[in-house]
Amino acid sequence: NRPKFVLILIMQGKMLDLVFAVDDPVQWHTLNLRMNPAHYSGLRWLGPNPIAAIQRYPAAVYYNTLVKADSQTMMKYGVVSVEDLCDDLVNWRWLYASGRLHKPVVILEGDAVSDRDEEEDPDNHIRRIQSALTANLKSASLCSVLLLSSCDAHVFTAYELFTTVAGLSYKGDFRMLIGEDKRKVDNIVKPLLKQFEELYSAPLQSIAEKTPDGLYRKPYPA
Repeated sequence: NRPKFVLILIMQGKMLDLVFAVDDPVQWHTLNLRMNPAHYSGLRWLGPNPIAAIQRYPAAVYYNTLVKADSQTMMKYGVVSVEDLCDDLVNWRWLYASGRLHKPVVILEGDAVSDRDEEEDPDNHIRRIQSALTANLKSASLCSVLLLSSCDAHVFTAYELFTTVAGLSYKGDFRMLIGEDKRKVDNIVKPLLKQFEELYSAPLQSIAEKTPDGLYRKPYPA
């Protein structure tokens, strides 16, 4: 049987960044190793079961990087189980997949949709992931407004708000001190500022008020 999955495109930079949320990681890696062995490092010689076990550590996502999508486009893609993805989105257990999904994303494909009617299927992965994504955005909104407010900023620009959102998952990441581009968060937010505003318009409604001149402020400043 073809493994069920949900494919998510993270809108970030020039490289395609994809996340496959899969129903069965072992089955998915088995098929992908058969079809795309060159995508994997030397770990491919271990086989699908060890790869799926490695995927659980340290952040429940297995990434294949520097994959040629075509002659002009590079991509990287992560593989995560639906269970672990929803756990991270709702509870910030690892703040890895959830952090990547604080940015604008597009759900490209939904092979995980059951043949049964959606309302009769409590395990429908599309619905579970969308619900978890909503919870993740609400948590990121609240956390970012609290961080800005702790700096006595009761009024802030869209840029300040969404660089705080996009920077949440990089807090404490040593790579931001050594090796990573210090402008990484700026480079994510600036070209996607309008998409960030659209994405967070609903989650922010009860958290921050948008003024007529485009600024954001806490509804009840301390």
